[in-house]
Amino acid sequence: FVGKRCGRHSMRQEAITALLVRLALEGRCVVRLKGGDPTVFGRTGEEALDLVRFGVPFEIVPGVSSAVAAPALAGIPVTHRGLADSVCVLSAHRQKDEPQLSIPPYHPRTTLVLLMALQTVDTWGPQLLDRGYPADLPVAFISAGATARQRVVVTTVSRAAADARAEQLD
Repeated sequence: FVGKRCGRHSMRQEAITALLVRLALEGRCVVRLKGGDPTVFGRTGEEALDLVRFGVPFEIVPGVSSAVAAPALAGIPVTHRGLADSVCVLSAHRQKDEPQLSIPPYHPRTTLVLLMALQTVDTWGPQLLDRGYPADLPVAFISAGATARQRVVVTTVSRAAADARAEQLD
């Protein structure tokens, strides 16, 4: 098991990639099973590059990204005829030295999906306002999506940080 949860990694990414290569070169059949679409903020590219470098054949089997699955399961379509005709997906998770999010300017017909956004809400909330997003624009936090523990908290851009803390989402 090499799974990751926010702040609780069972193994560093470099070690995971090295393990994939080592086991494959030993002649083992290796499965790197990930939930959702492994190519959407899933480090699949990093792993694939090393597999190619070592001549290890591999196959990527995509799934449904949480960027669209979690909202759908919460009853929130990311597009809707007459309301939203585009979707922008960003990873809100940042390393210490990474720059601000590349949030596009506000457009009323674009749904913005921020993945792994809970820990950085104090950063991206003000960025949304700076980029022209209305303070009263609805925001939905989906915690533990697609599980029995799923929670949905609907708030606004201006209240996002305070409401996320008040609801004690994980």
